[in-house]
Amino acid sequence: MRKNHFAFVEVCELLLRYYKTNPSRLRPTDRMVAHTGFLVFARKIEPSLMDDPRGADLAKEIIGIEEEY
Repeated sequence: MRKNHFAFVEVCELLLRYYKTNPSRLRPTDRMVAHTGFLVFARKIEPSLMDDPRGADLAKEIIGIEEEY
């Protein structure tokens, strides 16, 4: 993602597992059939930002972009 000028990259894993409800307790179902998903969040750094010296410094600091535009 950094090659394509994305910054602030974060990844979250989500797990969905079903539970049995009994009056006295709550517990996972006996058979584990779970589903996992990943959410990826990032912000695109626009090439026009590189024209501004402050933007270029920020890009170098955050995502390591060293290319000339």
